[in-house]
Amino acid sequence: MYKVNLIPRELQSKPFYQNRKMLRSAFVSLMVGIILVGYGAFLFNVHLQKEKLKSLELELMLLTPSAEKLDTARNTKTVNHQKIIKLQSLLKNNVHWFNLLQDVNNSVPKDTWLTKIQLVREKYEVSKEDRGQGFSIDEMVGYGSKPKNSENVPSNSYKRVLTITGGSKSLSAVGVFTYNLQQLSYFQEVNLEKAWDMETEPSEMMFSINAVLPEGDDIE
Repeated sequence: MYKVNLIPRELQSKPFYQNRKMLRSAFVSLMVGIILVGYGAFLFNVHLQKEKLKSLELELMLLTPSAEKLDTARNTKTVNHQKIIKLQSLLKNNVHWFNLLQDVNNSVPKDTWLTKIQLVREKYEVSKEDRGQGFSIDEMVGYGSKPKNSENVPSNSYKRVLTITGGSKSLSAVGVFTYNLQQLSYFQEVNLEKAWDMETEPSEMMFSINAVLPEGDDIE
């Protein structure tokens, strides 16, 4: 027996295999669309990154000279600061030396003169007894001129010593000069190392005085 479908063709239900084919085509089209959109987004992102990289390179190119100038200025500032510190130190030392030498000169009594002032570093035993305190001028000169026993001087007792040599017409004047130097705050200790007669007419004598500078003094 034959069956006749009297429903118009456009209203008839399509076979299952046709629907499946359409779904597959739609899925493929959707996937292709997604891929194209993703690839387009990727290309757009790459373009943005390239533009950003160009912008950063340009900014770096513009900032490099400024950075170099800043480094140069910083180095120059450091060098200048070091120079300022050095000059300040030199100025301080020069002022200290000027004041010291001026006070030494003002301590020179009448009929006495200086011939040489020298800064040396040598072994020296600092002793309160050697300051000559409590002695008369003549006793102080005689005591200070006695040679020290070098065996009692520690091997590491190196002191900065200002050696002052000069001449005078009297032994008393040399004693006064030694005493005056002992009153100055620059020195830790002042001793008359030796005094000798020049055997001249009128009578004159020469002397050598050691003035010990305290450790840690800024004078060099």
